[in-house]
Parts: sequence; structure tokens; C-alpha cells
Amino acid sequence: MLSDEKFAHALKNMARYNPGLLDSTLHHGEPTILSGTKTTVRTHYVLSDANGNVRLSQLAEVLADQIIFFCIPRSDIKRLSDLPEHQRIAASSRLYRRAKETFAQAQPMTGEGSELLLFTLLENVLEVPQLMTKMSLKTSENVHVHGADAVHAVLEEESGNLALYWGEAKMYADVGDALSACFKSLEPFLRMDWEVIRRDQWLVMHYLDTADEEVKLRLLRFFDQDNTESVKVEARGACVIGFDHKNYPKLPHDIVAIQEKIEANLASWIKKINRRLNSRKLQEIAIEIFLVPVPSAQEFRNAIMTTLDIPIPEIQPKKATNA
Repeated sequence: MLSDEKFAHALKNMARYNPGLLDSTLHHGEPTILSGTKTTVRTHYVLSDANGNVRLSQLAEVLADQIIFFCIPRSDIKRLSDLPEHQRIAASSRLYRRAKETFAQAQPMTGEGSELLLFTLLENVLEVPQLMTKMSLKTSENVHVHGADAVHAVLEEESGNLALYWGEAKMYADVGDALSACFKSLEPFLRMDWEVIRRDQWLVMHYLDTADEEVKLRLLRFFDQDNTESVKVEARGACVIGFDHKNYPKLPHDIVAIQEKIEANLASWIKKINRRLNSRKLQEIAIEIFLVPVPSAQEFRNAIMTTLDIPIPEIQPKKATNA
């Protein structure tokens, strides 16, 4: 059995961590811990080029490059390393095509790219690895997948608790609508409401994706309700909140001139977050919120689908209503 230290290290190393991956496409604001809560807010604006063109297409390309990690189980990817070079290149191409097909098939049931953004931010900003590829399960006729958009986890070495991140991604025209929908979906998972999370618990037990048998066996102890390790699971939240933002800033070029405006926008969004945290009494639960204002939520969706050669539906998604 792995020690806590070795297990924590092995689990964290499962994250596809590339600290500079998003630096050419996103401006990362400083993390803000909301007073009286355990919620951390991070703001990520899409960068513009020197002519003021927002780099949505470039962001879509960066995210598309993560699609194999997002959609394909680690064990399948790991097998590539055992192949000769000429076979490995061909096999990698097959996996990429399979990942694209999986993503395209799941589109009617997903946020059309926002879940991929959530995955990329969790793995590359927080270094919190994905526990199973829910996207691939969504396309299986034999598996009914509902619940949270994502399941990620790390081990807290001091406490020995498994920090289990339930993830939700919402990309709407209005920031308030996205926040309301996100908290409504996440609340039962954050409270570990057994009637709601039972299916996700079962999915983790049966489709846990580590590509390492020792890590898998140790993780399973936390999800086995008959094991004493199950009391050490700490529910946390991770949210991508994408939304339309008018008069989009030209970053990083105008950062000094518009710093006050950026801070005022953040203060306004934080008020909306606080209202929803208070109304649902979620102040004592650790939640990571990635605010991603974009020129247009629909343009973001279209950029992802265009990059992945997925037909853009003629009927655009309806605007969500307040929850």
C-alpha cells in the first residue's frame, strides 16, 4: 500500500500540468479569496493581438490540443509509449480522431467547449487531475451519465483528506444566469447528498482512470462506503463561468489604462457570487470559480466546434433562465 506522501505525489502527477499552456491566450487575474467564505475567484480574459483582435480562435486551438487527455482514458494513452515510433505516431493520430468523434457525439449533452475549458484550467492552473473521462462515458449506450460535469481530486497531505472537486461549466450570455445554474447543479454534490451523488460515486468506482494499479486501489478506498477512508473525502467545487462581456478589453496592451475598470467589473461579479453563496449557505465549502468573460459565449462555442471540424447547429442554444 502506498504511503500518504507517495500517494499524494503520484496522484498530483496525474495532472497534465503545463504551467505556460494558456499564457498566450488568457490573461490570468490574481486569485481573490472572498471574505467570510472558502471561495476563490480567478478571472481569465482572452488576450488580444496588437491590432486588438481577441484571440478566441487561438484559445480554441489550445483547448483542442487537450482533447485527447480530456476524452481518452489514461490507460489507452499510456499504451502509446510501448509502441515503436512509426506505430506510435499512427496510433496517436487514431486517438485524436477518436477523441474528436467522442467530443462531437457528446455535443448535444455538453456545454460545447466549456467543459473542455474547465478541464484545462483545473489541470494546468490548480494541478488537480481528472479521475475519469466522463466525456467518453456520455457516448456509451450502456452508461447513463448525469451529475457533475467533471470529477477531479488531490490528496491533502496534512489532513490525509481526499479533496474531491465536483466540476460544473456554464457558458451563457449573462453572468448571473451562469452563476445561478452552476450553483444549482453543484449544491447537492457539495453537500454530498447521497441520493444525488450515488450514480457518480458508482461511475468513479467502475471507471476510475489512473493507468496505475496502486494509485487506483488506494483511491478506491475513499469511494468505498464500507471503508473507513470514505470519511476522509472533502467535497469541493470547481466552476467555469463564461459569459458575454461588452466593450471587451484589449489585453495585455491596455492593462494599465483599464485596470480600474477591470477591478470594478470584478467587484460587481463578486457581489453576484456572494449573493448566491449566501442564499445557498455555501460559505464553508471550498469552491474554485474561474470567471471567463468573452466577447460572445456563442462565438466561443463556435470557435471550439470550428477548430474541431464539428458542424455548428443552425438553432442556437436558448438563453438560460434564472435558477
